[in-house]
Amino acid sequence: MNERLNNHLLSILSPEQVFAKYTPKQIGKVFGELLDQVYEGRSDRIDGHPPEKFQKRVEDRVLYPFLAFDGQKPVACYAVQWYGEKVDMGNAAILSKYRGIGLIRGKDMYLNAHKWVRENLGSKTAIITGGSRIPVSAAIAVNHCRRFPCWLPPFPSW
Repeated sequence: MNERLNNHLLSILSPEQVFAKYTPKQIGKVFGELLDQVYEGRSDRIDGHPPEKFQKRVEDRVLYPFLAFDGQKPVACYAVQWYGEKVDMGNAAILSKYRGIGLIRGKDMYLNAHKWVRENLGSKTAIITGGSRIPVSAAIAVNHCRRFPCWLPPFPSW
């Protein structure tokens, strides 16, 4: 079975593709469940990953989701959150049984999202990867350099 998996990369759905197929409530549920499964209750977020939080961000046009499915099963997610002056890239998760088998890579999720940001948001924002873990670095970069000068991988395994 791994041979088939190694030769069959999963497609990463762009925000436009996700919005065309799923409601904000469904998107929130997928993100909440994937993040809870991957982080197994060890999230750095005090409130965990409630689906309603992601649903509201989608409805408010803040969260732009990237998803990968194996058939009908969601197996990976990544989010671009746009706050006008900055883009926060994170909420990354790949189910453990899909890592390292050639189906989906975290780096590809990030690269697709980064390309989408460049094409859709242009130079209107500073890009912050890693979310809430790097607010001081982001503030220095945005306030003093007028840009975010470094790249930090959103996946610890990199």
